[in-house]
Amino acid sequence: MRRRPVGPLTAALRELGVRLSDADGHLPLTVEASGVKGATCASTRGLSSQFLTALLLLGPLTAEACGSR
Repeated sequence: MRRRPVGPLTAALRELGVRLSDADGHLPLTVEASGVKGATCASTRGLSSQFLTALLLLGPLTAEACGSR
C-alpha cells in the first residue's frame, strides 16, 4: 500500500476542503476534517475505481451538492 500512489485522491479531497498530510502522494496519510464542504471536483482521471468509489460515497455527506467538471 505504501507504494500505491494516492495523489489524485488527495488532490480531490483537498478540493472538497479536507485537510490531510500524505507522504509524497503515497500512504500513509492523515485526514483532518470537521465536515466536508462539497462542491465540484476537478478531475477524476487517474483515479482507481476504489478511490472514485470513495469520493462517490462521500458525496451525500457533504454540506454542498457535489458535481463533476
